[in-house]
Amino acid sequence: ALIILLSKHLKNEEKSRRYFKFLRNIKFFLLLSISIVFIISFYFISSSYLAGYNSFPIIIFCSLYIFFFSFTGVFSSIFYIHRRIKLDFIKELIFQIMRLFLITIILSLVEKKYQLITVFCVLAISSFIMFFYSYICSKRIASPLYYPDENKIEDKKRILKLLFYFMLGTLSLILFSEVDILMIGLLIKDLVYVGYYRAYFTIVIGVSGLLGFSSILLPIFSSFTKARLNIVFNKVSKYILLITMPACFGLLALGSYFIKLLYGDSYLPGMPLLYILVFLVISESLTNLFNTAISSRQRPKFIALSLLFSIILNVVLAYLLINILLSISVSLAVLGAAISTLISRYFFMLCLWIYSDKNFGLSFSAKDIIKPLLSSILMASLLYFISRSIEMNVFIGIVLVLIGAVFYFGVLFLLGGIKREDKFIIDIFSEKLKQVFHRKK
Repeated sequence: ALIILLSKHLKNEEKSRRYFKFLRNIKFFLLLSISIVFIISFYFISSSYLAGYNSFPIIIFCSLYIFFFSFTGVFSSIFYIHRRIKLDFIKELIFQIMRLFLITIILSLVEKKYQLITVFCVLAISSFIMFFYSYICSKRIASPLYYPDENKIEDKKRILKLLFYFMLGTLSLILFSEVDILMIGLLIKDLVYVGYYRAYFTIVIGVSGLLGFSSILLPIFSSFTKARLNIVFNKVSKYILLITMPACFGLLALGSYFIKLLYGDSYLPGMPLLYILVFLVISESLTNLFNTAISSRQRPKFIALSLLFSIILNVVLAYLLINILLSISVSLAVLGAAISTLISRYFFMLCLWIYSDKNFGLSFSAKDIIKPLLSSILMASLLYFISRSIEMNVFIGIVLVLIGAVFYFGVLFLLGGIKREDKFIIDIFSEKLKQVFHRKK
């Protein structure tokens, strides 16, 4: 909500300042309330989960961590609004380095009985430093937002309604991401299959997350007129399809190798799950794009309601498929859960697609799908043949990814799916590849 409203009124300092202070205060009181409730519930938490520990300091540090980590988002949003994304990268880098470095020292030097308390203390301190850094940087790049202003916003009811549907959508999205795991746990009750499903789902969602640009696109889309948004959306959707198609089929070809590398041979029996869930790479990327476009037009109500319908569809399908297939085998029942997830998430994407097309004229053409699809199938066939002909290792895996990328863009260029003026999409793809290999390290 903060990114959308401030991006739209970026040139109106007075209005931006009022929105910023109003939303900042709401988040402050919400987080303060959550932290207080968390501390008050100390006795229940300590008796249920932290027996044997000096739990009160843990609760305090945990509450501080939640407060500072979440409140940082108010100030880091300014980085995206003013196109200063590098500052957000530095913020994350500071937090991750401090957290990993200090926790490693703690586990090496501190007595075991004090380790848990000290770890939460480190998290609280790290989150405070990240919060302080974000506050100082945001004040430096958007100082007018912090000027004194006693005037109140005029459309408070509209903003509160907007916030309600954003919050409803966020909570629904959390449930949507966990409902399949819950259904498997309730109906199958075998933790091995829960582990398989979680591992494969994490890989697929992780890949789609790497290929997403929603945090960058939201302030840009919010500042556009409807006509300009239509032009830019067509270009962005084309480039997302150019990237997600080969990522999806590349996982199909080399997925078993990556599973073996990341999780070991014990997770290979769950490979059929990947062949279903991998197509979420495409749907999630497009869903995020449509979600960003609709949010930028301040229409979160439809997103939230569509999410709720999709969750209901997921639960009903999972219940039916798991119970029907469980009589045949447990493996098929888990595949039934994966199929229900795939159908419900494509249903959600389709809802957003139809709504975007009907209300804003946002869509993409069939030609943007066919050529990347054909190129991706040929690339996957090549990678599958090579990977089955040689002994795989980390180096060979990296080389195959690079070969696949060169082959894919070469075929796509020959088919006319990418033109010379679209060269920068290769630069984006190269940057994403660097991020993948950097994260693995």
